[in-house]
Amino acid sequence: MVGLQHLMGHCGEGPSKIFGGLYDLLARDPCPEELRPFRSILQRHILETWPLAPGDEVLGEPVLHPGRMGVRAVAHLLQIPETEVIAAIGEDRSCPPEWRLIDRSEAKALFPPSLAEPEFCKALSLSTRQFEQMRDEGFLQPVEGGFWDVWAAQDLIDDLLFGAEPISFALHDWCSLTEASDRLQMTFPRIIDEIRSGRIARVGKYVQRSGFASVLINLGHVGQEGEAISIETFAFSLGLRPVELITFVRRNKVSCQQMAGARGSAKLRMSAADRQAFHDRFISFRDLGIAAGLG
Repeated sequence: MVGLQHLMGHCGEGPSKIFGGLYDLLARDPCPEELRPFRSILQRHILETWPLAPGDEVLGEPVLHPGRMGVRAVAHLLQIPETEVIAAIGEDRSCPPEWRLIDRSEAKALFPPSLAEPEFCKALSLSTRQFEQMRDEGFLQPVEGGFWDVWAAQDLIDDLLFGAEPISFALHDWCSLTEASDRLQMTFPRIIDEIRSGRIARVGKYVQRSGFASVLINLGHVGQEGEAISIETFAFSLGLRPVELITFVRRNKVSCQQMAGARGSAKLRMSAADRQAFHDRFISFRDLGIAAGLG
């Protein structure tokens, strides 16, 4: 299986693309009884051979702890050549460089965390203004000599992405922290505080970006009456298919708003009050798993 995935592409493309229909079949929820042994095999294989961190998912289950990192990611974070990373961890001709992994604890021990401001900003996708705001609010850890701890900053990013939804394309009201800062008229540190406190509830991981640019928030409720969002959007935030949530809402008489949609069709939306009432009564398996640290 390892050799096959090496031939199919690189790990940055994600397991869904590498394994295609097999991945989609085994990611179904609930997984048919007869397919569960194969699901366990593929899940274990991905966990062992893929670079994973909070905000990623494996067969529909969120990754809750930082795993191993790829050579390319380590090189970018530390702003050093990939060849330098490979030289430090030892060459392995049986594995292509794009598939080489290193434990984060080992990487932290091998490579110093300190970067000067320009390299630090490049590694973490920060503008000079954002860096200054975070520095002034104490979000960044200084290292002796005017340098900054890049590993601590990456730990902060992982904390923001805990339980986040993987996003391949930033569409449908998903905004970067930079865009959200402009729209909400908030400083970069305040938005981070809003995420960490749970006041910004819907966070996504933009899999095509790194650093703080990988953190997305959904602002579909901003400017809407009652901060309403579509029931489809609310379903995805719970890890459910829309039809499942619509059925659940109707059976349990959950409060929602029915509005006229295109061509006279009915469209369900949930206001901020509706969503709070829902969360007061129910918890999704996804949220429960994240809260308990369980699959």
